This record gives sequence, C-alpha cells and structure tokens, in this order.
Amino acid sequence: FTGKGIYEVSVLHALLENRFPRKALLSHDLIEGEYVRAGLATDIEVIDDYPSHYTAHTRPKHRWLRRDWQIMRWLLSSVPDESGRSGVNPISTISRWKIFDNLRRSLIEPVTFLLFLFGWLFLPGGPVSWTIATLIVLLLPGLVQFGFNLSRAVLNGNIVAVKESFYTFAASFGITILNLIFLAHHMLLSLDAIVRSLNRTLISGKNLLDWETAAQAEAGTSVSSLDRYLNLSPVIALLIAGALALKQPHALLAAAPVLVLWALAPVAVFWLDSPPQRVEIGRAS
Repeated sequence: FTGKGIYEVSVLHALLENRFPRKALLSHDLIEGEYVRAGLATDIEVIDDYPSHYTAHTRPKHRWLRRDWQIMRWLLSSVPDESGRSGVNPISTISRWKIFDNLRRSLIEPVTFLLFLFGWLFLPGGPVSWTIATLIVLLLPGLVQFGFNLSRAVLNGNIVAVKESFYTFAASFGITILNLIFLAHHMLLSLDAIVRSLNRTLISGKNLLDWETAAQAEAGTSVSSLDRYLNLSPVIALLIAGALALKQPHALLAAAPVLVLWALAPVAVFWLDSPPQRVEIGRAS
C-alpha cells in the first residue's frame, strides 16, 4: 500500500485465504497489496514518530530486509500456495519490479562498501579517483534535489525558497555523512538479513516469523545478536587500514577519511542517542 490506504476487510480475507505458504512470510504490505487493491484515504492524517535511538531504527530495518527476501519467489512465474503446491504467479510485471527494486535497494550498502574496498585495493584508475567517485554517488541524490529546488526558486524569484533549498541540501548532506559513518555497520546488517532469510526460506524452514515489534525495539530492553555489528565497524576499519598498509600504502591517504568515519560509528551512536539539551532563555530584567 502507498501512504494511507483503505480496503475492504472481507475482500482481503477472501483473496488472501490459502494464498501463501503457512507461517512462511512476514507480513508485507507489498505482496499483500499486489493481490488486494487499496484506495488512497486522503482525508486521514497519520502521525508517526521517529525512532528515539539508533537501535530502534536498525532492528526494524533488519526485519524489513528479511521480509523483502522472503517474497523473492514471487519474481518467478510459479509460486507456492498454503498447501505447498505450485501455481501460476498472478501478480503483474510492475508488481514483480517492485519486489526486485526492494532487493536491489537492500544491496546498496554492501555494494557501496565493496566499491570503496575494491577501489582502494586493485581497481584501475587509482584509489583517489574511486573514493571521489563513490562519494559523488552517495551525494548525487541530494545534489540533484538541490539543483531542482534551487533552479525552481531562482526562476520564480523566490528568495525564501532559495534559502530553503540550501537548508534542505544541508540536511541531506548531514544524512549522507551519517550514512557514510554507518556504512560498514549497515553492510553487515544487510548481509546478515539476506543470509538469514535465504537460509530460513530455502534450507532450515525455521524462524520465518521471527518478529520484534516497533514498541519492543523502541523500548530497547531486549538484547540482540545484531547489536554486536556496530562494535565491529572500528575493527573493520582497522583491518582494512592494515591491509592497505601492507599491500597498497599509497591508498591509505585516500582511504583514511572514510576509515576514520567508520571507526567513529559507536561514538556517533552515543551522540545520536544522547537526550537533547534544553536551552533556558531568561527574561530580560
């Protein structure tokens, strides 16, 4: 479903009953929405909160990645039903493209990480060129948005919109820097989710409905094996620095800023999770 949807509950049950293998798919609005259409409810306001700490963001992300890979079979021409028998896949080509696009997005962080690593180690063109090229790729969405916003504001002669375009780009740039800091961590998180999903779907068949609610992730009372990946980010940065020092010493200068940012990931989480400070403004006497 896109945005705020409204659907007929009885129709949903009628169309999805016996449709999927039992206890094999995490609830996923994408695959459900391709079988059952939903209307856009424009007169309803839904207010959602941001995660209050870093783990409350990463744990749901891991679950979203797992459920994306659990429905990868719906890219094929035949799919299983509740009894396990294969039947014709009824979803449209555009629906399969949506599934494929989710899988593509789940690989962005691992591929970006490998692009940095291979560029520093052995890709032709030199480590500086590959570092700059990869950074440009990370910054490109924000730069394109900034170009469109600034052009529209200038053409309209709107000074306020010009200022807002710079503010928007600054916010986008800050998010890009945070994504770069957490790239090694998110790479490990993505790979873990993909491997777990493939193992549970294709081999073991267990724990396919492993679920932690948003409220549980927000409370942060449970301990997860996923939390250890954050502390591995400085270790990865140190190991790569050591490998470069032995094999490609000239690449250290290009790689150093990125490696330092990866090493600072736990510090960045501590800063992000710190409660905001209140600024008291006294009255003028």
